[in-house]
Amino acid sequence: MMRVFKVLFAIAAILSTTFAWHVCQDEPFCKELRSRSTSKFTVDYDSFQENCFSGTLVNSINNQNYDLNITFHHDDVVRIRIRESNAEIKPIPSALLDDLVVGKVFCSVDCDSISIVGGNHQAFVNFTDFSITTTNLITNDVIHVNGARDMFVGDSLALKVTFENMQNAYGIPEHGDNLKLKDTKNDEPYRHYNLDYGYYQTESRESLYGSVPVLYAHGVRPEGESHVSGVFWHNPAQTFVDIDHSNNSITVDFISQAGTLDLFILPGGDFKSAVSNYVKLTGTAPLPPLFAMGYHQSRYSYLTQEDVLRVAKGLQDGEFPLDVMWLDIDYTDGKRYFTWDYNAFPDPIAMQYELSQRNLRLVTIIDPHIKAENGYFVYDQMRENGYYVMNPDGTIYQGSCWPGLSSYVDFFNPDALNWWSSLYGYSTYANTTAIVHIWNDMNEPSVFDVEEKTMAWDILHYGNIQHKEVHNMYGHMQTKGTYQGLVNREEGHQRPFLLTRSHFAGTQRYAAIWTGDNIATWEHLRVSIPICLSEALAGISFCGADVGGFIERPSDELFQRWYQLGAWYPFMRAHSNNEQDYREPFLYPEEIQGRFRTALRQRYAHLPYWYTTWYEHQRYGQPVMRPLVYNYPNDENVNAIDTEFMIGDNILIAPVLYEGANELDVYLPEEDIWFYLSNKEQNEFRVISSSHVRSVDMDSVPVFYRGGSIIPRKDIVRGSTQLMQEDPYNLYIFAKNNNASGTLYEDDTVSFSYQSNEYNYLSLTFDGIKMESKAIDTFSSYNGHFSIGSVFIYFDEMPSVFYAQAVLTSDGSTTKYPVLQFENMLQIDFNTVIEDRNFDFVLKYLSVN
Repeated sequence: MMRVFKVLFAIAAILSTTFAWHVCQDEPFCKELRSRSTSKFTVDYDSFQENCFSGTLVNSINNQNYDLNITFHHDDVVRIRIRESNAEIKPIPSALLDDLVVGKVFCSVDCDSISIVGGNHQAFVNFTDFSITTTNLITNDVIHVNGARDMFVGDSLALKVTFENMQNAYGIPEHGDNLKLKDTKNDEPYRHYNLDYGYYQTESRESLYGSVPVLYAHGVRPEGESHVSGVFWHNPAQTFVDIDHSNNSITVDFISQAGTLDLFILPGGDFKSAVSNYVKLTGTAPLPPLFAMGYHQSRYSYLTQEDVLRVAKGLQDGEFPLDVMWLDIDYTDGKRYFTWDYNAFPDPIAMQYELSQRNLRLVTIIDPHIKAENGYFVYDQMRENGYYVMNPDGTIYQGSCWPGLSSYVDFFNPDALNWWSSLYGYSTYANTTAIVHIWNDMNEPSVFDVEEKTMAWDILHYGNIQHKEVHNMYGHMQTKGTYQGLVNREEGHQRPFLLTRSHFAGTQRYAAIWTGDNIATWEHLRVSIPICLSEALAGISFCGADVGGFIERPSDELFQRWYQLGAWYPFMRAHSNNEQDYREPFLYPEEIQGRFRTALRQRYAHLPYWYTTWYEHQRYGQPVMRPLVYNYPNDENVNAIDTEFMIGDNILIAPVLYEGANELDVYLPEEDIWFYLSNKEQNEFRVISSSHVRSVDMDSVPVFYRGGSIIPRKDIVRGSTQLMQEDPYNLYIFAKNNNASGTLYEDDTVSFSYQSNEYNYLSLTFDGIKMESKAIDTFSSYNGHFSIGSVFIYFDEMPSVFYAQAVLTSDGSTTKYPVLQFENMLQIDFNTVIEDRNFDFVLKYLSVN
């Protein structure tokens, strides 16, 4: 049986590499609309007299009327909606948050135009030849919206958006391509059509597993000042995106197969405000539980209960930090989800208990295709209640996937979605405990025996919605139901962890993602960075790639480099298919094990910084993983860099990405100074120049701390995040001109109690003499264990003084500690518990003549 499966897998792999995925020329709607260039729409003047922000568009060819609505939201975000008058309104879910704030507007109408002003933004509507020009009244950024494609609503629609004085474009994930988007006017456009695409190509605009139609335009004015604006095309149908870089502007054409037009203009000024305006529409990721930021170990598949425990024990005995073990589809009874194969997993509760005793969690896979078999309780309930996707003739749609003939849950049916959530309860998902979290896969949705391995366009969902209208949102809706089910299971007390492959705008509210079925090649190692950076700009920060590559076996060199990079993905999971021998870290020679171990320990040491950055993502909407252009938009040298990246504001990663490399050309923005972190000598840092060619060996992981930052770490080697809870914080201060600042966030790491103000969020500052910690939110409080171990102070220029002691003031008392002085660093070993988070220490010194 296994041999038959391997043959089938090999055939599927060959098909996936040779199948001709659709391009614009293959899709009649795209081919036709891409060639159109004239507009035939006008605005009915009288229709704008009543309320000034809504009126009627008229097609001058066929006299068809369309409703035009312009509203302002949050910080001057302009929303433009166009739909055919009197058209059927279908219950298509929105990717938006429920609480969008509608702003007040002021209007001025004349005979051929209307000016609508909201906040610091103006929308100018031309009546005679329909177009909309938006202007940021603060930054003077100008964006033109033009209906030149002559299609707004119906079987297909398109719109042209032009950003004046812009040179670079970013966003619109997911594609296996560079961070900076390419010009497509003489080539294929980028495609959004979620597909199960294994062996995917790099440097490609083909569709992958997710679609997030948000794009940012970035430019630098002649005087050197950067500016950024964005656009969000709120449409879950198949979409092609054309990009034209010309005439010192970026022109973007959105061409969608179905739906109604719903466009958001995102004012910015800089990346932070533009991205913030987008996530105010679609949300941020809720603060993940700390264990989710640890190391995850997976395989397709661990076939027995004994296998799972053997691997967990092997990793922990080998002193590899670990937090989560994963189960792929083979743990189920014949690919029937929400069941167990009790021959291979005779006692799932006992297995989970042993994992829990090892301070580990378990993730199990649940896919959206349900084995079409009478007597299987999930299929029976779905059939009895009509919770399935239907054929156009009203019969149950069935297709082939892992279980064989399958039916597919209609997540667009609200009752079906609630039912799906209920399946995660302990009474229905039997033999599970609170340590079990979920992986939703194959949810593009994947259908094996049809073209492009997904549902046909005419398949019907709840409310007479055709699948083509919502294709890119199918997996998003599954994750919405799964996330709610996990919250309900624990009665709202535990933060769930959920991974999904298919995703759309707003999926960050429910799940992490990964880059899918990648290959063990250097090209896939490299492309993982721009994929995750583009996702982060689109609101989805919790991103990673299968460490080592899912398909094929990595060379030893590639595998080590992937662990060194993977330790800096927001989501770190090692995963491989069942065609390869086991490749868990403890199976390798000790020299290689040592490098795996070092990479993982480096990740765990930085978890306080990761956790703080994740909290700030939820609070402020800023990405966790960032391209350099995000933090340094005025530096033209970083516009196209996607071989380096930053975590938050303060840590820059420049991984080794090429086989046999013995030197690395690192670009460090000249706006800051940088301290180099060496793995061989963890506490020795040196200030380096901005342009830096560095020799590297297999132990090198070039990581740089920004001068002026304070980085919290926990440096005691532990086996899991749970064991680190009461470890002391070490503070690393990297002074620039004798000053530095940072933040530190803490809570119980697992529950939602932080949403009830049970947390501490601290501001850390250093002025060369005094370091001070103060609560940012005085209304919040968390009384967990808190201690400071050591403080390391690194100077860009060491002051010519001798520091004798540090005087710590905490809880109204003072204590003196000796200061150790090195070449460019001071070290104070406090090793003390601190109850009051508002504390400080002052350096006392003797002058040197």
